[in-house]
Amino acid sequence: MTYDTTNKQLLTYANGKWQADRSDAVLVAASNSSEADKAAADYVATGSGDQTTIQSALDSADPSAGTRKSGKVLLFAGTYTVTDTINIPDNTTLTGAGRGSLIQFGNIAGQNKNMIQNKNTTASTGLVLRDIRLDGNKATNTTGTQHGVYLLSSTFPGSGAGARIGSVVQNVWVSNFRSNGIYVHNQSGNSNISNNMVQDNAAIGIAVQSAHANNVTNNYVVGNATDGIWVSGSSYNVISMNNVNSNTNRGIVVDGSANSNTINSNALKDNGTGTEASILVLNAATTLISNNAITDNTGASAYAIDIDPTATNVYIANNSLVGTAVTNGVRDQGTNTTIGGQLNNVMGTGSYVIQNAGGVSISSSNKAVSSAVSIQSGNSTAGTAATVSIDTGTSTGVVQAI
Repeated sequence: MTYDTTNKQLLTYANGKWQADRSDAVLVAASNSSEADKAAADYVATGSGDQTTIQSALDSADPSAGTRKSGKVLLFAGTYTVTDTINIPDNTTLTGAGRGSLIQFGNIAGQNKNMIQNKNTTASTGLVLRDIRLDGNKATNTTGTQHGVYLLSSTFPGSGAGARIGSVVQNVWVSNFRSNGIYVHNQSGNSNISNNMVQDNAAIGIAVQSAHANNVTNNYVVGNATDGIWVSGSSYNVISMNNVNSNTNRGIVVDGSANSNTINSNALKDNGTGTEASILVLNAATTLISNNAITDNTGASAYAIDIDPTATNVYIANNSLVGTAVTNGVRDQGTNTTIGGQLNNVMGTGSYVIQNAGGVSISSSNKAVSSAVSIQSGNSTAGTAATVSIDTGTSTGVVQAI
């Protein structure tokens, strides 16, 4: 989104071209925005405590209570320095002009404040944050709890025809926060976290805790000080198509009584410091892990996929582990784990079922497979005996065709 200062109209990019946005957005300029932007703006920030100016614009745009009721606020390119939380009302969009629209924390060392939060913390709906850059200034803010984007709600939005729409966080650069980059918490469901750059935060890149039915897709999550993506106590979330790279601990974690979550088609590279797994599942049930590409060129990951003894009913299919420092594939210590049609180098240790899903070849890939292993032929026709060829490789336990 951008503003045409010549024709004095807001433009949005759609159908391969820039065109009039056709909405009455509230316009905000920074203290260092261009003179043309300042002249066009409804509000001009001062460069200090700019959350007050931005909040006034959002309250004006609030469809339920504002004077403009437009439901949209645009921040022109420039730097906005804030020292308190910006609260976005329901059914309201806060958008920038891209990376050039920067909101940064001033000196709030020792304080517990989030930069962006939903105003309605009971039953939030329709919040949109997009096309903007957020910087937590953690070099200055060395103490306190400070998340970049913090979404919470005390009631789950439900499912089906009566479901309440959640939040959208899209095309946002989130970096340098003292705590988590993006934190979806406490019943904040039905939300879409997509196409964001989440980098160099002092805790987790993207955290989903006690929040259900969210999509975390197409994000670049890199260089965060603990986990890349963490899902805890949450169900029916989809973690897909993310690039998770060089985070200090694990790449993706599912834990804390999390149920029915999907980890699909992510690219993970060099996460950990040698003792962690790229993907870890613990104290979780019915987790699908499929089509992920796990690369280790540094010896960062102790295992590509690690299934803890507290995990149950994990299904692992079509994942691959590559790289110059590859050591271990899957470590399974869970209950009722099924491994179906893995790609290269992803066999490992544990007691699990190997299922030939869709005719995918199964081989040991010269990896040691210990403990009891069962192999299901799959795809056999009733009344016809199925033939299973077993390459035991270096297996040390009992190999059984069932």
